[in-house]
Amino acid sequence: MIFIGIQLIEIFPLISNINFSLPPSLSNFLGIKNNQEKEYSHTNSMLIGALTFFLPCGFTQAMQLYAISSSSFWSGAAIMLLFAVGTTPGLLGIGGLSAMVQGVFAKRFFKVAGIIVIALAILNISNGFSLAGFQKYFHESNNLQVHNIVTNNNGTQVIKMRQDAKGYTPNNFTVKVGQPVEWVIESTNSNVCSASLYSEKLKINQYLKIGQNTINFTPGEAGIIPFSCSMGMYRGSIEVVN
Repeated sequence: MIFIGIQLIEIFPLISNINFSLPPSLSNFLGIKNNQEKEYSHTNSMLIGALTFFLPCGFTQAMQLYAISSSSFWSGAAIMLLFAVGTTPGLLGIGGLSAMVQGVFAKRFFKVAGIIVIALAILNISNGFSLAGFQKYFHESNNLQVHNIVTNNNGTQVIKMRQDAKGYTPNNFTVKVGQPVEWVIESTNSNVCSASLYSEKLKINQYLKIGQNTINFTPGEAGIIPFSCSMGMYRGSIEVVN
């Protein structure tokens, strides 16, 4: 994404001249000819379009998860159909707009698009680091909502958190090392990304159900325990101190 964004901005001529293409074997299988022999095929276009379903797109994956959770073939098919129909105007609009812009406006349009693509790439890299358990390096820059609310229940540290469409509140806690922790999560919306809770350090990859969810663990060492949604967009941390 960063590479494509730099190409759209056109500030490095050498990079702008580099083009990506499909492997020859795949091109031949799809019947795609070289630039001198352009051919259009409804079948190949539909096949390539169907393959985009498997691209690692967060929005698509969220709808796929929602469709699977319906536990019904027809309900899942209806969900994906509505998703496809609902996104069609936007996709056609973007494609049409990019084809219509010309001249000086086109250059400005693609430069802005390039900057947006680079920004999204940097965001994805940050989310990837968070999912990989390196959130402690971004701990000060994530604008975490700091609410160190910890209660003690017969030697067990109890932390309470709310999960909704906006993420986690509060999303930063401080607990003591070596003492059991009871993490109580009140889920209010199970149809959003934040309902999928992930923490590499705690070995948690849990789908939160509506209502109260409880996770128990005992921190063995001081440090930061990051957690996030399955895409790394909504984040938080549990700081363990001596």
